[in-house]
Amino acid sequence: MSPPRHRLRHRKRQQPVGSPDCVEPASSVKPGDTIWLRGGVHRQLNRPTKFTSSLSGTSAAPITVRQYPGERATIDGNLTQSTGGYVNYWGFEVMDSQQFASGWIPTRTSTQTGPFPTTWWAPYDGKQIDFCVSGVDLRAPNCKLINLVIHDNIGGGLGMNTAAGNTEVYGMLSYYNGWQGADRGHGHGIYAQNVAPAVKYVENSLVFNNYALGMQATGSASPIADNFTIEGSAFFLNGALANSHQQNLLIGPYQGQAQNPVVRTNFIYDTQGTSSDFFLGYDGGSANAICQGNYFQTSTMFNANANMTLAGNTFLSATIGLTQSSYPNNSYLTTTPTKNVIAVRPNKYEPGRANILVYNWEKLNSVAVDVSQVLPVGTAYEVHSAQNFYGTPVVKGTYNGGSIMVPMMGLPVAAPVGASAPPAAGPNFGAYVLLPTSSVTNTPPPATNSAPVISSIANQTLNAGTASSAIAFTVSDAQTAATSLTLAGTSSNPTLVPNANIVFGGSSSNRTVTVTPAANQSGTANITVTVSDGSLTSSKTFTVTVSATPVNTPPVISTITAQTTVTNKATAAIAFTVSDAQTAATSLTLAGTSSNPTLVPNANIVFGGSSSNRTVTVTPAANQSGTANITITVNDGSASSTTTFPLTVTAPTAPAQTVTIPLEAEAGLLVAPMTVFTNAQNSSQRYVATTTAEQGSVTFIVNVPVAGTYYIWGKVLSPSFAADSFYVSVDGGTEDVYDDAEGVWSNNWQWTAVNGRGTTGQPLALNPRTFTLSQGSHSIKFRGREANATLDRIIVSNDPTFVPKDVAANSITLTANGNTTTQFTSTSFQGTTNLFKDTILVSIASPYTTQGGTVSSCDGGILYTPKSGFTGSDTFTFTLTDSSGNSSSATATITVQAAPVRTASVPLQKQADGSVQVVLKGNPGTNYNLQVSSDLQTWVTLGNVSAGNDGLIAFTDNSASSFRSKFYRTI
Repeated sequence: MSPPRHRLRHRKRQQPVGSPDCVEPASSVKPGDTIWLRGGVHRQLNRPTKFTSSLSGTSAAPITVRQYPGERATIDGNLTQSTGGYVNYWGFEVMDSQQFASGWIPTRTSTQTGPFPTTWWAPYDGKQIDFCVSGVDLRAPNCKLINLVIHDNIGGGLGMNTAAGNTEVYGMLSYYNGWQGADRGHGHGIYAQNVAPAVKYVENSLVFNNYALGMQATGSASPIADNFTIEGSAFFLNGALANSHQQNLLIGPYQGQAQNPVVRTNFIYDTQGTSSDFFLGYDGGSANAICQGNYFQTSTMFNANANMTLAGNTFLSATIGLTQSSYPNNSYLTTTPTKNVIAVRPNKYEPGRANILVYNWEKLNSVAVDVSQVLPVGTAYEVHSAQNFYGTPVVKGTYNGGSIMVPMMGLPVAAPVGASAPPAAGPNFGAYVLLPTSSVTNTPPPATNSAPVISSIANQTLNAGTASSAIAFTVSDAQTAATSLTLAGTSSNPTLVPNANIVFGGSSSNRTVTVTPAANQSGTANITVTVSDGSLTSSKTFTVTVSATPVNTPPVISTITAQTTVTNKATAAIAFTVSDAQTAATSLTLAGTSSNPTLVPNANIVFGGSSSNRTVTVTPAANQSGTANITITVNDGSASSTTTFPLTVTAPTAPAQTVTIPLEAEAGLLVAPMTVFTNAQNSSQRYVATTTAEQGSVTFIVNVPVAGTYYIWGKVLSPSFAADSFYVSVDGGTEDVYDDAEGVWSNNWQWTAVNGRGTTGQPLALNPRTFTLSQGSHSIKFRGREANATLDRIIVSNDPTFVPKDVAANSITLTANGNTTTQFTSTSFQGTTNLFKDTILVSIASPYTTQGGTVSSCDGGILYTPKSGFTGSDTFTFTLTDSSGNSSSATATITVQAAPVRTASVPLQKQADGSVQVVLKGNPGTNYNLQVSSDLQTWVTLGNVSAGNDGLIAFTDNSASSFRSKFYRTI
């Protein structure tokens, strides 16, 4: 048949139509129709656009959306299909230029961590739209993606969820998709899920140079990696744009088994390498997997693949988790091959097209490739390097039979959006696309078309800095629905009215235009509004006169209600709005202050959002509670406004009787391959770890003295996400994943609370995870999940405010005598936190005190000597260090008192009545307190005495006869 021609048009995200900007309403497209996309960039308002399709064909008559032959059709933004089905998308390009508005600089780097950054939220139709999405997001069944080119999309290349059953992906190129986050590269070439009995096919595709994985067929919470067939495709150099490399191809779920995966005659190449560049099974494993005829240049990993068929493969690197002798019908190479490997993969949908893959082990400058099974003699052809697909062909000509020469050296590489070009795969590896150029088929018939119609728009007069109202006008078209007509605006005086300040609204035939003059400008501009049906246009022009600049008015900020949170937990992102009569909302700046910086430092008031819609997130300081008034100030550059809201931070309540139980990991009951290791840098530290993923355990028996809600803390060493989790269960109950350092990976040992994923499958969904324990004995089991995840100690506590510290120095007060050196033992300095009874070393940061005294280490303690003649309060800083190298510092305050004065004595003179005449020597004219003792332990004050001018102190002790021995001193 001669299918009707449908022009590419845009639809708003909230108003689904037949195809992305593609067709009239869906009812005008019928099963069996072909929609031709003409050459050019398809987007709205000269910026990336999110298109949605709800096209619905039938199994016998699918709808085809196809690039017009000989032209390059590009969707700039994103294509999503959530409803409908039986649609073939064929041959066009999907990418994101990130040219959202004037002033945007394309970037593929975010300062945020995790898979959902807000970096690429952009204003769109008065709303904030997230452009961190897959280039093609398929959520409808029975579709085919044929020879698409999906690249430079922020959220990833192709995404397919479980609703997109029975999907075929064929001949696709997926590259440069994703972004570099603060933690790692994100965004895969293909991310897919599938549930049996539905199937998914990925065939004859090239997936390369994406930020994260090439392809990841996985998911959590239920088995959603079933019935994948991946055949004849190449996955190479994925992760090359990121700071660290991940896998090229991963198949397997987090939980449950992947049913019936098929991986056949694929090609993998990389130069970075990981422990599992190809990973079959992942955490959950698979059943009835078939892995045949693949060429694995890099390392592979196999895990829990029940009833697996493994034959005809070539392995050039490590085969982790695989007993090679159990699968003898493969080639396990120990040296680099010396003969080239060349594969030509014909395209079943486009005769004469093929993918060419070359492993250039012979180090040739060019290789001979036999394409006689693909091209008829006399066919004009081009060969394009996959890494420069839209660039100049590396070879072109007319096929004369036999082999063609394909270069391996000096291959160009296209530049990604917002990043630098990665290295070329050549000369060691090459991926190419062979295209015939001699014929054009399926040319659509011409269609008659008349220009759209636009009504006149009256001239406008505005005050400087003030936008116009929404000016109404109408549009129509004899052949095209009004909803599909697009508008553009231009200004004759962009200094007064930039083109970006001409904004359209309305829908269908009834449209509006709003004109906003630039700040501090006045004058006249002619505004031209152009309406287009995709082929023809019509225009109307009106004049805007802007008067002199009026007085600036302050911006406006909405109120925020009172907020509450708990200690150590940030608030959610609190929404508010800002606006200004003269200044664009995007130019308004925000600042936040706290009335209680001890509770909420100003730096912990963080803003998000954009344009008029902003958010604020407030994070209390660690371990603090109380109330603070948070003031937000919005500024337009010369005037400002504020809003204030109270934030209450409540402290968790400790139980009446707190329990803290410390346990060494090596003291638990070990099941191999969970093993005790010794820290190479500190022989006194021992810890446990499993050497094999999903195997081994350590169990602790804990006697709980008080029933209640308990928390478990683990001391772990997790430098990266590759080895940072255990399974944890109590008393044989529910087992959940403990992500022991999610987002806080470190090369240092650290304490983290045992958490869980719950039913969501997401790390830290339960943080912390709580355990209800009765009084008595309980078992706590840590089971191996990832190899080399380490555990040094655990603490079980019912105190929600408790945060473990191996050693904690507390400020102390000591007493010493003046003019005397005093020795303080190490026990004088130890704080209350030394749960594991580690050996503590006391040291000092400086040999001098604040009041000129001196301190030094001696026999594990400290010697203190005050400045001569000093009395009063003196301080110095000390540090406690345990045997594992953990340390903590605090201040010691020394109260220095006058030392007892031992006055020199002269011979006693005993009187006839038994009294004793005592004479002592002191300082002339000094008053003393006279004391007497019979045992040098208990002293009794006799009275006050004074030394004479000669220094002698004379007195008579009438009680002398009542003592057997007598000692005297003055103070």
